[in-house]
Amino acid sequence: RRKTVPKVEAPITERVIPAHEKALTSLKALAAAQLWQHGQIKEYQSRLTDIIRIYLEDRYHVKAMEMTTDEISAVMERSGFDQKNIAELREILEVADLVKFAKVIPAEEIHEVFMKKAIDFVENTKEAVSLYNDLNGSTHA
Repeated sequence: RRKTVPKVEAPITERVIPAHEKALTSLKALAAAQLWQHGQIKEYQSRLTDIIRIYLEDRYHVKAMEMTTDEISAVMERSGFDQKNIAELREILEVADLVKFAKVIPAEEIHEVFMKKAIDFVENTKEAVSLYNDLNGSTHA
């Protein structure tokens, strides 16, 4: 009599989406929504900064959603971020704060400029992933 050996199925591993991919996808969706073009400036600025803050949380494990603009800037300074990245991110967050809390209406061209700066920030700070890790679904560099 033969012993039946139970079948062992390979575990299903889900691909972890890197923080930069999530952020870039969200930024593209925000651009496609054309909120500021339809007068929803506060909503646009809020969503733009939320995407950046979530990216910072996912990528650097800081509580950016709970931090002020000054606190985020200070963390970046201590972490050795490039000064250009710090300055551009601070500008985006400060203008968004003015829009959200002081009801300031910025110049119309600022929205496209900030979208480009947000995309550049994510691209410049994304985690490098090796081809081997990428093929195996791992995001550890």
